[in-house]
Amino acid sequence: MSISTLSPGASADPAPSTPARGPEVRLYGVRHHGPGSALAIKRALRDNPPDMVLIEGPREADAIAALAADPDMHPPVTMLGYAIGQPDRALFHPYASFSPEWVALRWATDADVPVRFIDLALTNVLAPWPAEVQTSLEDLDQRPADPLAELALAAGYDDPERWWEDVVEHREGGSIFEAIAEAMGVLRQAYDPDLVPAERIERCREAQMRTGIRTALSDGYVRIAVVCGAWHVPALERAQHPKQARVDAAQLRGMPKTKVSITWVPWTHRRLASASGYGAGVSSPGWYHHLFTHPGEHTIARGCAQAAHVLRAADDGASAADVLEAIKAHGITRAVLVGHSMGGRIAMRAAALDAASSEPVLRAVVIEDMDLIERYAPSKTVEDRAALERFASPGGRRFASWEEARAALLPWYDRDEERINSWRNTRVRLIPGGTEVHSDINPAAQRLAR
Repeated sequence: MSISTLSPGASADPAPSTPARGPEVRLYGVRHHGPGSALAIKRALRDNPPDMVLIEGPREADAIAALAADPDMHPPVTMLGYAIGQPDRALFHPYASFSPEWVALRWATDADVPVRFIDLALTNVLAPWPAEVQTSLEDLDQRPADPLAELALAAGYDDPERWWEDVVEHREGGSIFEAIAEAMGVLRQAYDPDLVPAERIERCREAQMRTGIRTALSDGYVRIAVVCGAWHVPALERAQHPKQARVDAAQLRGMPKTKVSITWVPWTHRRLASASGYGAGVSSPGWYHHLFTHPGEHTIARGCAQAAHVLRAADDGASAADVLEAIKAHGITRAVLVGHSMGGRIAMRAAALDAASSEPVLRAVVIEDMDLIERYAPSKTVEDRAALERFASPGGRRFASWEEARAALLPWYDRDEERINSWRNTRVRLIPGGTEVHSDINPAAQRLAR
């Protein structure tokens, strides 16, 4: 892969051969850290492979873009740019697995297609700007932090991802990105009637992005994909207008500069959830990761099952009310609830609560392996009762080894060694980081179920 590692503005990518048809620039307006946008970008690049990928991001990132292909580079990660000698002047650009920009970057590195970052250079962004530029415009209408969330709200959705699922994932025919561009044009008119931002640094950013598009065209690329925040699409559509290059050049003239450096550093989902700094403010990054990695019909069911595994591994439980809330929170209106072992008790309680509610959602309840009929009853000795109480106590299903867990379970299940052994590494699982195991099997359930 050929990626520019020169100073911002230099062109080191080999220009492709020119086909008969004219150049084509596709503007993909996305929701930053939106799994729906990320999946749409993956499909768009697969169906219409470009010969150049341009991404909204600091121009210095060209020098480290190739590192994204390293097999040991696992998101979430972030670009860290800082002013040399002034580490307090720094910016983060985090990427998760479900960030559209990361998907585009990885597609380009895997497909051996050149990629460039076309936002304003950090050498300008991190430099001291005049006071009037740094002052936030508190008295003016500010652009929405999440423009696609604004569209979702206008359509009656309180969840942008659910809106995206209905509008994008279930859409047949046509280009969703063209529809988003048109909607963004209308929305932006309410904030920037002439599509010119009030803040100078924002004007410079969009001028630089338009310049990056024109540079790629002048370098001979003819199938250019631009991945940027949906808010910028109406302004970037002007990139090839006859007089725009001169206007942009004048806008970029005279910007302050400082020496900077950029690198990759690890990031976390918790930082993505933070709304401070450049934390992204993603309220549920774990859920977004699940939406991106497990799209389709059974996304919600798989998500609830994974949450249950996390709770069980932490010896935490869920009440019947928790189960119903999880079902309703995901917009499920018709469900079949399956309860296994002790989960059967929760399922039956959930069914009772649901039946008494004004908006029931359960069609049926399936109870599996509740041990309602006693197959074997050990003698009611003091030792037996103490052993049973251990299973029912907090942390009582945690054992030093598989052998210890096996010995504790055998007396309660007819000493059926084949049955007990079948639970190893499935229902009696190794706890990460050691030799201890946790038993999902609870013999006390036999007593509690009666």
